[in-house]
Amino acid sequence: MAKIFEDKMKLRNLPLDDFSRTLKKFEQECLFKYLNPEEVAVRVKAIKKEFPDQQDGRLEFFEAVSWHERANQFWSGYLAHFEFQIKKMGATLQDLKVEDIQKIYKQFDQRGKLEQAEDKATELYDKSSKMFWRGQYNDTNDAKIYILDLTRRRNILTLSGEELETALKNNDRALQNVIQWMSPGGKRDEVIMMSMIRTWAREAGVAYLVDVEHGLPREDMGSNKVDYHLIVGPWKFGLQQKTEVMDDTHRFEHYEKVREKAEKATMYTTTKAIYIDSLSLAEARELAGQKLSGSDKARYTRLKKHLLGQVILPLADERRELVLDLLNAKFESKKKETEPKRITSKWLYQHADIPRLKALGLLGQNEFSAQAVLNAKQYLSACSLLISDIFGTQEAFLDPEPDMLERARFELSIKKEAA
Repeated sequence: MAKIFEDKMKLRNLPLDDFSRTLKKFEQECLFKYLNPEEVAVRVKAIKKEFPDQQDGRLEFFEAVSWHERANQFWSGYLAHFEFQIKKMGATLQDLKVEDIQKIYKQFDQRGKLEQAEDKATELYDKSSKMFWRGQYNDTNDAKIYILDLTRRRNILTLSGEELETALKNNDRALQNVIQWMSPGGKRDEVIMMSMIRTWAREAGVAYLVDVEHGLPREDMGSNKVDYHLIVGPWKFGLQQKTEVMDDTHRFEHYEKVREKAEKATMYTTTKAIYIDSLSLAEARELAGQKLSGSDKARYTRLKKHLLGQVILPLADERRELVLDLLNAKFESKKKETEPKRITSKWLYQHADIPRLKALGLLGQNEFSAQAVLNAKQYLSACSLLISDIFGTQEAFLDPEPDMLERARFELSIKKEAA
């Protein structure tokens, strides 16, 4: 065993050959300098001429990325055009059908340039995805994910009816295949969360209004720190995702450091840091696609609302409401014939998780220490009579109406100031 380890270390410490050194320099340039597609193509051509017998998917990948970046510049123009058109129509997103979106897209005067850049990126990604390679920050799986991003975007804007539904299902299935080959970790969790949002959008019949796209390498590694974009109609929100076990109080100190680092990294950007419960994500993925009924169906719905709530938490109130409405995930009061369960001090302490404490104004957006969380839980528990008076039942507290939540936030702040 010791001999195997020694051999691996020797291989790891081997000096880079000329081709590897050239690739590493090329990769660094593409990640941390702004190179347009023409400039990247010149570098790729020079490398292939210098090393005619060598192949590596990174060459096609980063050339594809440069075209993808150009496409996204036109895509930003389309989103601005989209927003202008719906304002001109006096319509809300909920009013729009897929045919309306496609009509707006056909009116976009840069559509030809957008599609040309997307086609070039897809062609190069496809070549890259047929080779197994692993770079400093990216690998073959990234090429496959970006192909699916671009293909899905085009399908939504050009297909309709059963043809579109079939294309979206095939796209979702292909993304699941990519996930199977990814190593466990934060990046895999990001793609799983993306796949869940796409599934929920397709199930709600609004895939043409709600979508997600993985951040490009320079967006992720550069100053913006974007893991993926949530796209809601014409609006695009950059998100950086961290996964954690929400109820693992023993790891609060670790999560505190992770959150502090994430908040610091996104502080001077438009990117929002979000924190996803990894256990809920894993359970939701396991239930997705199954024929559910009874308690399993109810559990899946709760997980969907819980995870979506974590994704959209940093967004403005009206945007949060819009996403929940579009994805059929609004927190509605439940009418049950069984006797409602009352709120007790002990129950309140157990169910006061971090998102609820923040929503009630008892925990600041940048407060993550274990002591701050425990203090907030204890204070809320001591206010159980007030909370019971406002919400009435456990069910209403877990799925609160906006006016109830606002009242609770206000009265708790008054009570805290008077103490």
